[in-house]
Amino acid sequence: MTVSSVVAAPTPSEEKFAEVLAKALAFPMDHVVRRYVKDHGLPLEVAREHEVELKKYLALCALRPGGGYGMSRVIDELWHTFIIFTPDYHLFCETIADRYLHHQPATEEDLRDGKNTEDYLRTLSTYRVHFGEPPVHIWPVPSTRPVEMDGCGHVGCGNGCSSSTCNIHD
Repeated sequence: MTVSSVVAAPTPSEEKFAEVLAKALAFPMDHVVRRYVKDHGLPLEVAREHEVELKKYLALCALRPGGGYGMSRVIDELWHTFIIFTPDYHLFCETIADRYLHHQPATEEDLRDGKNTEDYLRTLSTYRVHFGEPPVHIWPVPSTRPVEMDGCGHVGCGNGCSSSTCNIHD
């Protein structure tokens, strides 16, 4: 499976997408970002870039009930931090999706069956449709050559991927 062989997921109208994205980007996360900076020893500018990427990712998830988007490891770390601020995360989900956006780790079966790779490639493809080319230092493109894998389930990802996906439940 290659990046070009996975088709971007269909999403609602561009107007709906723009509305959801605007709500996501406007949502205040200052205390979450400060905690992320403290816990991971990152410069604030880097954490802010991660914040924008997480909000883009979650906006995509909000518009595709049922999940199916794979995650970048670095953004997954910020998602973990956001989730522990439970009331804020819940409000964010209600604001952009009208329901909770679940963080769902991949199972061993998902990794074995290649579902995780497919989900991650779908993320990259759909990202390109809505935002242009993803920043490779955050969203690495998996290579097609086998390399040592770190359990993320992506061939040759360079350890930049996560085995998490989003899922929406009513």
